[in-house]
Amino acid sequence: ESFFNYAIKGGLTVKVDGRNYVFFNPSPLTRAPLPENVFLSPQANNRTLPDVKSLSQIAAEAGYLLRSPRYKVRAIVYITQTYDATDIKRFYHDDFRTFVNYAVSGIDTRNIGTELSFEADLHKGFSARAVLAAGQNFYTSSQTGYITQDNLDSVLTSNVMIYSENLRVGGSPEKAGSLGLAYRSPKFWFVYITGNFFGDTYVMMNPVRRTAEAVDQLDESSSTRAEILGQERLDNQFTLDISAGWSWKMNNTYKNM
Repeated sequence: ESFFNYAIKGGLTVKVDGRNYVFFNPSPLTRAPLPENVFLSPQANNRTLPDVKSLSQIAAEAGYLLRSPRYKVRAIVYITQTYDATDIKRFYHDDFRTFVNYAVSGIDTRNIGTELSFEADLHKGFSARAVLAAGQNFYTSSQTGYITQDNLDSVLTSNVMIYSENLRVGGSPEKAGSLGLAYRSPKFWFVYITGNFFGDTYVMMNPVRRTAEAVDQLDESSSTRAEILGQERLDNQFTLDISAGWSWKMNNTYKNM
């Protein structure tokens, strides 16, 4: 296989005054698939996923910046649309009773969201920082599965329709926030306290459960069907970090060394 790819990056920044800026950054690109998402079983044979395409992506972000002696603010909104990504999952398949290479192609995703950060120099060594990110990462199309038996040059099935549209991509939190307070003493000691929040983390989709064969024997109103087609969301998480320290100059303590 050979691929011809390109990447274009541009940016526009408007300086409102010495402290306020607005910007816009678009970035269309294409990228060849990674080898691990092309070769089905590289430890055993040279078979590749048929009809591999380059991934294409259109991304854009716009935002506002404030830079002053005491305050710093950064606010961003973004969107990224990706087409024709591929992925190969390797696991034991209960129906085929063997280890398989489950290649998925035609993966289209959309990531939209906003990010906000704030830093402030409060008073006499005290400072605060806050960060907030919220977004949605979801599939925008159905996908196609191509299944081969691991360690053998045999195709078990192909052109499997995977109903993934509007499911969340999963694997990372879609909402996150952090709030911190710091104090730095003129006597060279410091204390940091930071609280962190993570939410809306979805389990990554299992393609085997999103096919017609997975639910064709179940009634549309059954709870088992809803459980198979549903997507699990993990509990929200919170962490609290506290750190402290003290520093001193060696020359002031060991003057004769």
